[in-house]
Amino acid sequence: MLKSLLNMNPKEVLIVTESGHDVGLGHLSRCIGFSDAFQEVGLPNEFIVNGENRLEEFIKDKNFKIFDWLKEPEKLYRLINKSDVVLVDSYLAGIDVYNKISNLAGLLVSVDDYNRLDYPSGIIVNGTLNFSPKDYSFNTSLKLLVGVNYQALRKEFWSVGTKEINENMENILITIGGSDVRNLTPNILQILSKTFPGLKKTVIVDESFTNLRRIEEKSDRLTELIFHVHAKDMLKKMQETDIAISAGGQALYEFARVGTPALVIGVAENQLNNIEGWSSVGFIEYLGFWDDPAWTEKLVLGIRKLKETQVRQKKSAIGQKLVDGQGCRRVVKIVLESLANED
Repeated sequence: MLKSLLNMNPKEVLIVTESGHDVGLGHLSRCIGFSDAFQEVGLPNEFIVNGENRLEEFIKDKNFKIFDWLKEPEKLYRLINKSDVVLVDSYLAGIDVYNKISNLAGLLVSVDDYNRLDYPSGIIVNGTLNFSPKDYSFNTSLKLLVGVNYQALRKEFWSVGTKEINENMENILITIGGSDVRNLTPNILQILSKTFPGLKKTVIVDESFTNLRRIEEKSDRLTELIFHVHAKDMLKKMQETDIAISAGGQALYEFARVGTPALVIGVAENQLNNIEGWSSVGFIEYLGFWDDPAWTEKLVLGIRKLKETQVRQKKSAIGQKLVDGQGCRRVVKIVLESLANED
């Protein structure tokens, strides 16, 4: 019914976000999931990304423009041009940008993680574990889609089987954000090679890593560096590995969906809600913040703990129970209902 209404009245959807060395790939990853969900119901969409041209590799099958829309806001506003839906996923945009977009667009969808702003009318989407509508001030002009059921994952993670837990722990996946801004990977590799020499290590990297040479220097014969990992490949790596070492961002929800237990190092303040939530339910082992020297000792203790098959089984089940991968579809369904009601 909703889809037929949209076919009669075609809608324009614009997705505005950011990505790159300083902000990572989490925003872009979520937006790719939303894009696929809009596409699934017949709503074509366009990306406007504040980031480097290298990001084209991740959205090459999308309609997109890459430019600094914070420095060129009028260009952004011209592109909006009364779009029916504008979805914004940003940590950088101020309230003035949201207010302007709200005035220009038919429906503003604001993706949030920690109640960052007093958002204008429209829909707020916050898929953070343990967040609830009570964490937001009451505003009758806002529709709140809050909680892990609304977490946005890429379509490759929408349908995932139960993870097979190996009796012996042999493989570890290391992914410390989009660019390893805290230079953690070389130290992790050094500790693993010295303390757990038999572990196979797969490291997700990119040519933009400023510490790539150091990572290569600390790699041993059981270390594999993987470049340009897209969602399908990332899913496969997560399924194949026994445990992961990760930062505290968007990847935690993908690990939970797959059922891969993770040892987590916080690299930014805005990750703390994620980390606290996943720690409280027992899915992750939190090693501490990146500048806490104790994380190296906790890393060793955490790996030894996860060597126990039953521990990994329990954590895997927790993650897969909490994240079903349908967040994007739920959000898009509600967006469609809002559009249909307007018509």
